[in-house]
Amino acid sequence: MTIPLPPSVTVHPGPAGLGAVRIASARAAASISLHGATVTSWTPAGSAYGLLFVSPRTRFEPGAAIRGGIPLCAPWFGPGRGGDRTPAHGFLRAAPWTLTGARDDDGVVTAEFTLPPDACAALPAAADWPPDAVFTHTVVVGERFDVTLAVRAGSVAVDVEWALHTYLRVGDVRRITIDGLDGADYVDKVDGGVVRRQAGPVVLTGETDRVYVASGPVTVTDPVLGRTIVVTGVDDVQTVVWNPFADKAAGMADLGDAWPEFVCVESAAVLDRFATVPAGATARIGQRLALA
Repeated sequence: MTIPLPPSVTVHPGPAGLGAVRIASARAAASISLHGATVTSWTPAGSAYGLLFVSPRTRFEPGAAIRGGIPLCAPWFGPGRGGDRTPAHGFLRAAPWTLTGARDDDGVVTAEFTLPPDACAALPAAADWPPDAVFTHTVVVGERFDVTLAVRAGSVAVDVEWALHTYLRVGDVRRITIDGLDGADYVDKVDGGVVRRQAGPVVLTGETDRVYVASGPVTVTDPVLGRTIVVTGVDDVQTVVWNPFADKAAGMADLGDAWPEFVCVESAAVLDRFATVPAGATARIGQRLALA
C-alpha cells in the first residue's frame, strides 16, 4: 500500500537495501531505517553536528541490530527478567517495520511506523508474542526530537519491558558530565546489580551500565563539541546510562575503538518497573531530545 507523503519525507533503499525514510525540512533533517524502525540521524537546522551516533562498524543486515541511533528495545530488556530471553533486548530492533503515515506541519514532521502482525509472526523470537498485540513507533522531527514507542494489547494482556536505547554523539565520553540524576537510586549492572545512590553529576570513568529510578530531564554537557543536550523521559520511570569503555568494546565487532564517541542516555521501564498492558489497552514510552 502506498501512502501519501509530504515533499519533506522520502523513502530510499537504505544501506544493504533495508530501506530508509529521510526527512528534510527547514527545521531539521533525520533518517529512520525501516530495519528496526531505528532512528539513525537527527540534525537540527544550524547544528554543526548531528546529535546521534552510529558506529562506523555497524552491520546493516537482516537479523542484526543497528549499533547506534535509537534502537527500540522491547518487549524485553537485555535477557529479560528471567535472564533467558534471546535475542538480547527483544525482537523489535531487528524487525522489518512499515511507514504507515507522515505529515509536515510548518516544517515539523511527524512519521509513524508499524510492525505489522504478519511480519512480527514471522520472527522466530516472537513465537510466543500474541499476534494481535501491535507495536507502533512515532517520531516528531523539528528543533526538538520526540520519539514514542507504543503497544496496543489485543485479546490478552501483555507484559513489556522497554527502552529507547539512545546513542548520543559526544566528543569524548570521558569528558562529559551528566546532570539531573543527583540523589537518584540506580541498579549498577556492572557490579552485579547492587543498588547505589547517585551523588552529584555522573562522570564516566570506566564501563558504565546503570538503571536510574529517574526520568529526567537529564542534561549532557559536552565540552569537546561545545554543546549541551537535554534528554527528557515521557511516560516512563527510569533512565539508563551506558557505555562499555575500551575493554568490553574491544570484543564488540560492531563497535571496537569508536566507544569514546557516544553515551547512551535512554528512557526505560525495565526490571521490576515493567508494564502490564491490559487486553485492548495501549501503553507507551517516550523521550524528547533538544539542544539547550
